[in-house]
Amino acid sequence: AYYEDTKDGLPEHCRKCNSKLNRDSLCKTGNFFLYTSVAQQLTSLLGLLENEQAVLNFQESIKTAQYKNYVSDTINSKRYKELIMANPTSSEQDIPFLSFSMNLDGVQASKSSQNSLYPLMLVLNELPPNLRQRNIIIPFLFMKRRGSNTKFHTSYLGPFVEEMKLLGSSFSFVSRQRNCNISLPVYVYSLNCDSVMKCDLLHLKGVTGYFSCPKCKQKGESVAKGRSSTVVKPATLGPKGELIKYHPRSKENFDLSLEDGVCKKSILSSLPMFTDIFCNAAIDSMHGVYLGVFKLAAKLWFKERGRPFSVSPAGYRIAKDVMQKITPSSSIVRGVRSLDERADWKASEWRSFGYFWAPLILEALVKNSAIDQVYLDNWILFTSGLSLLNSENVSPADIKAARKYLSSFCVQFTSIYGKEYAILNPHLMVHVAESVDYLGPMWST
Repeated sequence: AYYEDTKDGLPEHCRKCNSKLNRDSLCKTGNFFLYTSVAQQLTSLLGLLENEQAVLNFQESIKTAQYKNYVSDTINSKRYKELIMANPTSSEQDIPFLSFSMNLDGVQASKSSQNSLYPLMLVLNELPPNLRQRNIIIPFLFMKRRGSNTKFHTSYLGPFVEEMKLLGSSFSFVSRQRNCNISLPVYVYSLNCDSVMKCDLLHLKGVTGYFSCPKCKQKGESVAKGRSSTVVKPATLGPKGELIKYHPRSKENFDLSLEDGVCKKSILSSLPMFTDIFCNAAIDSMHGVYLGVFKLAAKLWFKERGRPFSVSPAGYRIAKDVMQKITPSSSIVRGVRSLDERADWKASEWRSFGYFWAPLILEALVKNSAIDQVYLDNWILFTSGLSLLNSENVSPADIKAARKYLSSFCVQFTSIYGKEYAILNPHLMVHVAESVDYLGPMWST
């Protein structure tokens, strides 16, 4: 059922299928989603004088950023510059447009709840970075009850897409600072979500299927893994030692053909200035890196048995001892719990583990002959590339170096861990540098 937030409360019938609605029944089955106007929330957000002043004052930073040859935020990425070129203004004081980074993720309602919530969160890029996370717009909320067969469907985003089409033409708000009415378009800038949700939204085959990469058209191959098989996308070198690159996904091949893993056209391609949905889909650092590759590496080191990269019980004790002896710097807000509790780690703990603890753990394991040097070298390549792309100012030289480091990491990863672990998340690391160049640093998307 579709429930749009109105002054009249819950309507008697669903606005889509016209079935009779019962609040208690819907809450019990979890078969509904809520929608609240983006325009109303954006008007309220800009109605706060602090936010309006921040947006208007930030325009000077945006104009200055266009002349910088490095990427320091979304505002001087290639994608943002394309939007500026498409929206010329007659005055230096004019705001050309507003843009949202769109995030969609699932979360358990509470520890004791059987319900999972899937909120659509919009972050206003024209706010300074320190204000963005404090002013999130949530127009859409889908609830799923544990054990329910109800699945998220992209058609649920229909009301959001229709409203964004209107806002893409014009959105107006009263400026108290300038004492006038300001009209401008509002666009969706990027899509950020985990790989499973991304495949659903872009109508690609599932993450374990062929052609599941949202960035390129590598088919992948099926390999044995335990008693079953899995589809992998190994990074390989050509005859001259160069990384073999596959055709990138683009608006052109998306419009002309629904081949290579694309099941049907995504509803998101109807959003204004968002037709190149594959380029606009960011590689999410939380799910792709921290809860993806970092977590996978820990599983390979500490859970697998009888493999060259497997750490023995004695080596595991060394790793735990290293973590206990390290005092984190003040920049690490959330401390990392014991390795024994890693099944419950949050993304921020995995981030700290991967960047700070893992290199030291691997170094100690190498010194004690508990693991080969090649695994430490491979991890240093990985974190060095990510650090360049996660810095405050990412220069063209940084992007070039990061591309080299991450490509080497992916090729080596397949070689030293085995082809069966070259799944989608490690494969996506080949594309991170291009994603940062187009959409902005990893921390900003």
